[in-house]
Amino acid sequence: MNKQEYIGRAKLFGKNYMTVYKPIIKNSEVIGILFIGYDFGNLYNFLEQSLANVKFGNSGYVYAFDATEGVLTVHPRLKGKKIYGITDADGSLIFEEMVKQKEGVRIYNWKEADGSVKEKIASFTYFKDWNIAIASSAYLDELLELNSSLRSYLIIGGLFTLFILILISYLIITKTVKSPLLTIENGLIEFFKYLNKDGKEAKIIELNSNDEFGTMAKAINENIEKIEQGIQKDNKTVEETIKIIEKAKQGYFDLTIKSNPHNP
Repeated sequence: MNKQEYIGRAKLFGKNYMTVYKPIIKNSEVIGILFIGYDFGNLYNFLEQSLANVKFGNSGYVYAFDATEGVLTVHPRLKGKKIYGITDADGSLIFEEMVKQKEGVRIYNWKEADGSVKEKIASFTYFKDWNIAIASSAYLDELLELNSSLRSYLIIGGLFTLFILILISYLIITKTVKSPLLTIENGLIEFFKYLNKDGKEAKIIELNSNDEFGTMAKAINENIEKIEQGIQKDNKTVEETIKIIEKAKQGYFDLTIKSNPHNP
């Protein structure tokens, strides 16, 4: 089993999730994992709402697509359409090349439904952790009709807008998924130290959120407390047994063990 942390997109039960996988390692061996999936549909809804009113020229727009399946996940008209395999008028695989190039600005010849060819310009960026590409697209002649300063503003502003949206989305998911997961992991590590007698007491997980992480932490804390109480009872019984054995060596045979061990 891989001992490395993984944060990325995964498809589960027909839905896209942002997943966080965190192995629990003891003595260089993986003894368990912490795994959380965050419904990616929430991110797509956020992107759609944020990008709906972003326009470039008269007909330019912003879209996003799944970099693995090549399916549009955000688009004003063609959401759900598979775009891998689609070429420009020169035969180039436009969208596959965007993912390969990662980010930048691309000018290409686009063949219209009526057979005419028009130049388009696209600024794009590929976000590896989510495995999605986000791009803005417009007809070049529409942008050329604008003055040079405004044209530069549209192109640079489009890229900046995409970056800000991605950053905000990443921070939201990090706060709601990764941070509480790390808190739970650290709590379990401290508990394992206690079990190995590397710690004097078992520390509970300090996480009181009203979500699935809070519920998970509460359940783990309840079990930690039960195990700690059991260990304390066993230790008390062992200590009492040792004292009685010492007394027996001195000739006192009328003493009995009064405490009850957790594990008889």
